Amino acid sequence: MSDGPFKRFVREIHRRSLWQVLGIYLVTSWAVLSAVDTLGGALNLPEWFPSVASALLVVGLPIVLATAFLQEGGPGHDMGDVGVAGPTAPPSGTSFLFTWRNAFGGGVLAFALLVLAMGHSAPEEVLVLIPEARRYGVEKILVTHVFSQRPTRAQMQQMADTGAILEIDSYAVYLGNRTVAEYASAIREIGAEHFLMSSDLGQATSPPHVDGLRAYIRAFRDAGVTDDEIDVMLRHNPARLLGLEP
Repeated sequence: MSDGPFKRFVREIHRRSLWQVLGIYLVTSWAVLSAVDTLGGALNLPEWFPSVASALLVVGLPIVLATAFLQEGGPGHDMGDVGVAGPTAPPSGTSFLFTWRNAFGGGVLAFALLVLAMGHSAPEEVLVLIPEARRYGVEKILVTHVFSQRPTRAQMQQMADTGAILEIDSYAVYLGNRTVAEYASAIREIGAEHFLMSSDLGQATSPPHVDGLRAYIRAFRDAGVTDDEIDVMLRHNPARLLGLEP
């Protein structure tokens, strides 16, 4: 059975020098950033997304070079001599850590931890962007300040049905634009598992985050939302988006 394209790619990298690996990484990084730039407009990615992608690629560079160095066997090792019998030193713990499998897996994991937030997109735009994001492999999607964009309840249900998490913030309640009763009604109809509670506070004229969240939780309890539902929206769903829970 022939090897798959990934194994052939890794084998090819094994045959390259550090300088060649550096060149491959830079070209690949350029391709990734170009794709991010192209998708940024199509998917309405947040402004910080390209910066985070660049930072991840910068962090990945020394890891890839260290992996190439250790997998080559150090300076002076000729990869062209593969197949020539000779004494070999037992692999060190570092060699087991810096492997191509771990390097590629770490890169995939780093990008997988990113969350696509919808910003202040209109409901109609959100419903177009979510399936498009799914098509590109984006799994974690947050519909930011969902009530602020005035979606219908049917539109909110559609968003939830796609697996997106809907954010309900206390700042809108603080400003008087929304009420906890509205939020509670949607939670009862759509389900707490589809919502995320946030403060969206921190402005000079608004309460501190901790005080705001305490008042927010009390208001939800007064509206009949259970502690278990609050726990799902305030702890479980944020942790799930951040990759802290399975």
